[in-house]
Amino acid sequence: MKRVIHWFRRDLRLTDNAALYAARSAAAQVIPVFCLDDHILSRPDVGAPRVWFLLESLREIEGRIAARNGRLVVLRGKPEEEIPRFAREAKVEAVFFNRDYEPYARRRDETVSARLEESGIQARCFSDLLLAEPESVLTADARPYSVFTPFFRAWISLPKQEPLPEVQDFGGPFPAAGGGVPDSFDIGFTLPSDFDPSAWKPGEDAARRRLDAFVETCAAAYDRQRDLPAVDGTSRLSPYLKFGNISIRQVYQKTAAFAKFVSELAWREFYFHVLWHWPEVEHSAWQPQKRHLQWDDDPERLEAWKKGMTGYPIVDAGMRQLLTEGWMHNRVRMVVASFLTKDLHINWQEGERHFMLRLVDGDLAPNNGGWQWAAGTGVDPRPIRIFNPWLQSRRYDPEGAYIRRWVTELSAVPPERIHEPHLMAADEQRRYGCIIGRDYPAPIVDHHVERQVAMERYRAVRQDAQPSLF
Repeated sequence: MKRVIHWFRRDLRLTDNAALYAARSAAAQVIPVFCLDDHILSRPDVGAPRVWFLLESLREIEGRIAARNGRLVVLRGKPEEEIPRFAREAKVEAVFFNRDYEPYARRRDETVSARLEESGIQARCFSDLLLAEPESVLTADARPYSVFTPFFRAWISLPKQEPLPEVQDFGGPFPAAGGGVPDSFDIGFTLPSDFDPSAWKPGEDAARRRLDAFVETCAAAYDRQRDLPAVDGTSRLSPYLKFGNISIRQVYQKTAAFAKFVSELAWREFYFHVLWHWPEVEHSAWQPQKRHLQWDDDPERLEAWKKGMTGYPIVDAGMRQLLTEGWMHNRVRMVVASFLTKDLHINWQEGERHFMLRLVDGDLAPNNGGWQWAAGTGVDPRPIRIFNPWLQSRRYDPEGAYIRRWVTELSAVPPERIHEPHLMAADEQRRYGCIIGRDYPAPIVDHHVERQVAMERYRAVRQDAQPSLF
C-alpha cells in the first residue's frame, strides 16, 4: 500500500501498538489521526482531569511523531463522519485501528468500518488493549465467566504475546488541514481548582519510567504492601493503561514474575470481558434482583461524601486524594464505595459517576466493575460485603500516616485516636488542635446502625444472603 491512516484512540504510544505497527509494515506512508469525539466529550460523566490527561498525552505523542518523520492530524466532530471524510480526502487505501470494547465504541467502529468500505477503503481492526480477547476465555460450554477465580485459571493458561517494536518512521508528514492539540479550555473543560496536575506526567516516556520504577522498587513487595495507602506500593499505571501510553503486553512482560500483581491485571481484563458479554451493565446492575434494591436520595450526605467531610477519616482521606490527584488507592476505593452504598445507602451509580468525573484513570469497564463489586450488584457474587471503615483504617493505616496527609485537621492527633477522633474527650480535642464539629465533622452516620439497615435491604432482594464484615 502507498498511504494508510492509523486512527489513534486509546493507544497513545508508538511502541507495541498492534494497529500502528501493522500499518507501517503495510504502507509506505502512515498518517496518524486522532479525532476528538463530540459524543464522548459531551457525556455527563466525562471530567476535566481525564480530558487534561488525554490532551497532554496527545501533545507528547505529537512531538514523538514529528521526530519520526510524521505529523499528527487532530480532527474534531463525529468519528463516523470525520474519519471516512478525511480518509477519502487523503486518498488512503486503508484505515488501521485497535479494537475497543465499550458499547458506544463498538457501535461507532461498526459504522465507521461500513462507511469506509462503502468508499472502497479497507477498515483494519487489531487486538491490542487486552492480553486475551473476550471470545478466547470461555467456559467448557462456550459461555462467558461471571466468577473471577475460574476466569483467572482460564486466562492465565493462555499464551501471552510479546511486545512489538517501536515505529520509527511514518514515511513523511501529510500536509493536511486541521489544527494541533487544543487546550482543555478550548474544548469546554476547566480543571477543578482543587486538582493538582503536577501529580502526573502523561505520555509514553512517563509511562515507561513509572513501570520501570515499580518493577525496581515495589513489585517484589506488592503482595505485602498493595493494601497500605500510606506506602507507594502500587504501580499507579492505571491512567497510562487507560490511554494506552503503555501497552498491557509491556506491563505483563516486566511483571509476569509477580503473581499477585498479575492477578490484578487479570481483574482488569475480567471487567472488560464482562462489559463485552453483558453491555447492559453500563446502565444497570448485573444481578437482576439487585436492580430492586432500595436506595436513599440524600443530596446532603452525598455531597459530604464527595467533599471528604463524613467524619470517617479513612473515607475522607480517600475522597480528598481523589479531588487533588485524580486518583485513589485501590484499598481505599473499596472502603469509600462500601461506605457510600452500605452506610449512606446511596445508589452505586452516583459513586461511579463521581469517580468518572474526577479520576484521571476513569475507565468504564474497571470502574463499573469495581463499583458493582463493592455494591454487591455485579459479577463474582459473594455474601453481602460490608466494610467497617474504622477496622479498615486501623488495619491498613495503623499509624494514620495516610489520613494525616489528606485530612490535615487531624495532623496532630496520635495514632490511637486518629481513626475515631469523635471519641476524643474535650481536653484531648483541645490538646491536639481539632475540635470535633468545628474543625472536623462528627460522623454523619453511625456505622453500626447503618450496617443493620444495609443487611435488611440486601436480604429483602436476596433471602439467602449473609453478611461478610471486613
